[in-house]
Amino acid sequence: MTESDPLIGRVFGNVRLTARLGAGAMGVVYRAHHEHIGTDVAVKFLAAGQGERSRERFLREGRAAAKVTSDHMVQVLDAGLADGTAYLVMELVNGHSLGRILDEHGALPAEAVARLGAGIALGLAAIHARAIVHRDIKPDNILVGTDGRPKIADLGLAKQLDNPELLRLTGTGMVVGTPLYVAPEVIRDPENVTIKADIYSLGVTLFHLASGRPPFDHSTPYEVMRAHLEQKPKLLSEVKPGVIPAALSQIVDRCLLKNPASRPSALDVADVLGQLAQGGIGQQRKRRRWPLLIAAAVMLAVVVGGGAWWWRQQQQPTPVAVIDPATAATLRVQVNHPQVEGRIDDGAWQSLSALTALHDESGWRVAPGARQVTVRATQGGAELAWHGTVTLNAGETRALPIELASTPVKPVAVPVTGSGMLFVDGVAFGTDAAATFAAVGRYAVARWDGALWQALEVTVNSEGRVSASTPGTHDHPDGAAFWRTVGDDGQPVPPWHLACWWEVDRARDATRASAPAGWEALGVTPEQPATRAGPLLAGAYAQWLGAAVARLPTREAALRLSLALRAPVWCGEATRPELAGGQTMAAAVIVVVPP
Repeated sequence: MTESDPLIGRVFGNVRLTARLGAGAMGVVYRAHHEHIGTDVAVKFLAAGQGERSRERFLREGRAAAKVTSDHMVQVLDAGLADGTAYLVMELVNGHSLGRILDEHGALPAEAVARLGAGIALGLAAIHARAIVHRDIKPDNILVGTDGRPKIADLGLAKQLDNPELLRLTGTGMVVGTPLYVAPEVIRDPENVTIKADIYSLGVTLFHLASGRPPFDHSTPYEVMRAHLEQKPKLLSEVKPGVIPAALSQIVDRCLLKNPASRPSALDVADVLGQLAQGGIGQQRKRRRWPLLIAAAVMLAVVVGGGAWWWRQQQQPTPVAVIDPATAATLRVQVNHPQVEGRIDDGAWQSLSALTALHDESGWRVAPGARQVTVRATQGGAELAWHGTVTLNAGETRALPIELASTPVKPVAVPVTGSGMLFVDGVAFGTDAAATFAAVGRYAVARWDGALWQALEVTVNSEGRVSASTPGTHDHPDGAAFWRTVGDDGQPVPPWHLACWWEVDRARDATRASAPAGWEALGVTPEQPATRAGPLLAGAYAQWLGAAVARLPTREAALRLSLALRAPVWCGEATRPELAGGQTMAAAVIVVVPP
């Protein structure tokens, strides 16, 4: 602890600073205790003297980072301003950076490269799914926790590609930072960077992990960047003949192609490396434990990037009040949900798109005065909404942070006839005789006994009164009670269904498939996801539903689902399921999609 630091002991938001952990060009990092969640976190303050533009960018990209949820990324918890200084609150990571591991021990074994690389690629895929470019993938920005899991840090802000400081030299003249890992297109045009630049940097990082050095390690930034632009790197299999498997060498070489369009996606890389880590490498030679994956010290991930619990949603719905351009006010809505609609006064509902409005500073143009603002999520289930009055002066620009919330009511039980599993909005609910609701909303409900599917719609109003439609019956599951069309983050996704233990056990019984060890013990809570099912039961479940009802996802779809569920997913043909998105069979889940 730095006792002379005046910030030690101060409270920022919900955190109290306890120790200074480090400083860099972009800011200072502290250990802190989060009063609400009762755990230690990391807090990064933007360095003094950065200016208003840097502060706005710091927070804006922080909000973008907060939207990314992945087991392979340092999680951003909150962001804010204190006395004009921007700060981010982040997960505190136990472990070491890959940069430190490389400095101390050199190249990693090929199986370690495959396992770590698969995790890094999955983290990048989650970032890219949000249309975010990291821009600084390198070993120093990858942390390996004590559980051996890699986590991406420094999301997009540790080094800004339009900042000349990137090309600095240390006192000894060694190149540090981005130039060793930068994509050629970034050198040519740093203002127009795509996610494929991250893939190139990932390829350089994998090359470094496997060989002990980057593909281009010349003595000056100029020479390094010329090499990125003009030279073709050697194949890993040539650098370390007889040690690097061909598949690992080939995927790294594809990542390092000069043409961005020719590089694979992060999911493609995760798939190849994941399959290698599952057995392709281990079968070639005896596995060795990598001792550094069990960290002996607690190390802070000095990360920059991340964000608050909300992000900007801005459009221009037409309000009821007549707008005079000379006096119109601007209302910028900041809302914690990606799919919403809103209206001013009694005007028409308008969609608010996070994608089109993320960098739009215009906001809503509205007439001055007291304006009624209503915003609500467009998904089904518990209704998420906000309503309030905002008084605006002529020509004023106002930011309006909104946190959508459900409206609680006294819990009400809705009986559903029959026996078997209840499903509500695509999620297994339990085997009780009734479904219980405690919030205003519109819910898709169904009961399934393995043969008969009874589906209905339940509506709960603000007085807690319930109305239910007449049940419709089918011989197979279908509709909104079975298929989910949004992820846990509220983002729309293609229809999918996560199989619970009850369903898979019915399939096991119907197909007379053998149960894996410990399977019966999972039935204590039959609505829980069917992990530890194994490929045999994954195939049996798909066969039980029937090809006309559902099927296992393709590998590409399974990789995307694994990102959302943060677990490996079974995919492929029912007769021969394969694992995608991870290597741990015990954590794998069964997901089906429409035929």
